[in-house]
Amino acid sequence: GDGHHPGNSVWDACILVGLDCIGSGTSQLIVLACLVNSVVQLYFVWIIYEYLLADPMDSTELDELLRFRVSVGHSASFADDISMKSMIAQVCAEEQKLHLAGSQLGLYSDIKEFSLGGMWLTILANLCFILYMLVEINSAWHFGRALRTAATGEATVFKIEDESANDDPSSLGADPSALVKGMVVVRLHRMTRTRVALLHIFVLLPRIVIGLLLTYVGVRWLGYTTNMADLLLNAVALTFVLDIDELLYAVFIPRRVQCLMNNLQQMPVQASRMTQYTGLGGAHVLLKWILLVGVCALVFFRSTMPFFEQLNQAQDILCSGNVDFIWSRNAATGMINVAATSDSSDWNPSEKILLQLVQPTISEDARNNGWEIDDELVALASSNFTKAKLRPAAPDLKSATFDTGSFRLVRRMESATVQQMASIIACQDGMTKQSDLQLGDHLAMLVDNTSVVNCSGTWLNERCSWRNMTSLR
Repeated sequence: GDGHHPGNSVWDACILVGLDCIGSGTSQLIVLACLVNSVVQLYFVWIIYEYLLADPMDSTELDELLRFRVSVGHSASFADDISMKSMIAQVCAEEQKLHLAGSQLGLYSDIKEFSLGGMWLTILANLCFILYMLVEINSAWHFGRALRTAATGEATVFKIEDESANDDPSSLGADPSALVKGMVVVRLHRMTRTRVALLHIFVLLPRIVIGLLLTYVGVRWLGYTTNMADLLLNAVALTFVLDIDELLYAVFIPRRVQCLMNNLQQMPVQASRMTQYTGLGGAHVLLKWILLVGVCALVFFRSTMPFFEQLNQAQDILCSGNVDFIWSRNAATGMINVAATSDSSDWNPSEKILLQLVQPTISEDARNNGWEIDDELVALASSNFTKAKLRPAAPDLKSATFDTGSFRLVRRMESATVQQMASIIACQDGMTKQSDLQLGDHLAMLVDNTSVVNCSGTWLNERCSWRNMTSLR
């Protein structure tokens, strides 16, 4: 049959424990390294199981998203007064200026991006991880078969042999001083039944159990990931946990033990019963393929596909249906009142006024590198002209000075009533110290007519009597 070659792992190094050739101190070091490896790997498994396997799209989370959508998401209290959009409309548009609902915005952005190719990446990550775990479990299984095949006796015997490539003296030719290429190998001759039993209980069984547990929690952890970058990092982290035994071997196992392990010849493994009965040497390979495909299919139908259905449901809860409306409760009647919101992505007049005040630097390099911004906005960002009412009164923001009373007044305007604000309106033309052009533009914006430049005209006086013309008055 085939054979098992011990690898560079603290698991396989345990086969030398108790031998006189390595000493009791080295044997204790190997046992300690194996124990540390088991504890660390099991601790990682427990951490993942206890803290990282919470389903981010379980029933409770979907219920909370639905409550957020129908209440807070459309509440008039959280609507944007400048763009006149509901909070949920800003979430669905992924507007980075949104300073509330950050968790919902991040969740929606991750789901939207992950839905484009996340399922295939999840399948690929699970496939690679399961294949990696099968390598570990297959190595442990072969180690167990080698233990069952090994000859037993009253003492454990390892033989050191010299297998020289040029052991025939005639191959030296005429020069007896020629170098002889030799190789020293170590062969397992027999082991005691007690050693075989202890290796099964304290090496083979823990190795297989840890491998199966890590496979279970690892597949579930990868299946609950909603970000592509996190998915790749998580997959790499899981393989790191599996390689801890090799790291401990490389750092803490003495060099002479590593030399013995490197020279240890493969342990014979008896052919499987299926190979003996069928005569098909590749039957076990076919079974491995079937196992790999079966496990991947099970993970897909039991974990991956249901989770992506929940992700699609969460995306629909947040942004399907009507997003362009706000609601508020009438304090007098208790009835719910609803108003449609703007669904335009264009800059409205209020945003343009504020852009004139902000005056951010917009470089030509950014525009040349793909930022498609309207020329009108670029001009507004560099303009000293403003349609805003400055307090205290000033022709522009650069000439305005700080005033405590003005600061507090502007802070109170959001919650002040019409009567309170009307009491401080200047009753004389020109009190705002703005130019006629500024006032004319503001008037044109209020009446939605660009031809209006002053307050003359009977039709304008008629509008002043309308109830909804407070700003015009």
